[in-house]
Amino acid sequence: MASRLFTILNLIYIPLYIDERSTTDQTRIDEVRETIATVPLVSYIASFLTSILLKYKNGICNDKMIYAIGTTFGLLSSILIGIGVPTTSDTELYVIAALIGISGSSTMVASLCLTANFVKTNGHGGGMIYSLVTFTDKLISGAVVLLVQNM
Repeated sequence: MASRLFTILNLIYIPLYIDERSTTDQTRIDEVRETIATVPLVSYIASFLTSILLKYKNGICNDKMIYAIGTTFGLLSSILIGIGVPTTSDTELYVIAALIGISGSSTMVASLCLTANFVKTNGHGGGMIYSLVTFTDKLISGAVVLLVQNM
């Protein structure tokens, strides 16, 4: 649940963060627009490549370890955002976007694998479990976005 919440909140608020950190300088407006478009793209590409690499994880480490590694990448990206990204260079912003993509993909894949293992061991009610997990993810994500918007 936390993996989807992290991914959705970053999807929504990274463009806003980029817009807010930009200057009101008219000469930089085109650069800011380009950055707003390319930073989520970098995050998605990193996420895509990570999901392909995770296909070959079976002999290396288990799902809980992948989730812990993804969480570490997410915490690192959050700390870097909290420290602050200088407005003069976008390189740090692209690195943070890549870390967010890696984190979101690895935690999402690991949580889905853990859910599948739970369904496999219990043997019944798989559709109900997947439905409850998805419904709860979407409900909590919507509630958090609503809460943040009203703050």
